[in-house]
Amino acid sequence: MIQIKIVIVVYLIIYIGIDEMRDIHKYKDSDNIAIAILNCAEKVDGLLNRSDMAKLLIGQATVRIKKYGFDHISEFGCLSNMDKRDVLKHIDDLIERGCLQVSGLFFPMIRLTYIGRKRLL
Repeated sequence: MIQIKIVIVVYLIIYIGIDEMRDIHKYKDSDNIAIAILNCAEKVDGLLNRSDMAKLLIGQATVRIKKYGFDHISEFGCLSNMDKRDVLKHIDDLIERGCLQVSGLFFPMIRLTYIGRKRLL
């Protein structure tokens, strides 16, 4: 199975070109971003708001992130190549899709929903 994947990748590099091959993986990257955000939401379990979650994902160690020890989870800095605004857009998109919910009126925190949990499986 691995040999078939290698042959496909080599074929894509030779016949399509490396630049076009990067465009093919664009959609997979979007899925990987969503999975990283959902995994992060599962681990922080309503202890961070959307802004702090974006900071965690891009690798900014704030006082709150350090307080809860979230600077030691695997998702810390996993989206460091992205801008915070772009990460927030992805978080908002997952909220709109029903994968994440904002809980609390005065201190809105991010939680993983049943739909988001099913997407992780």
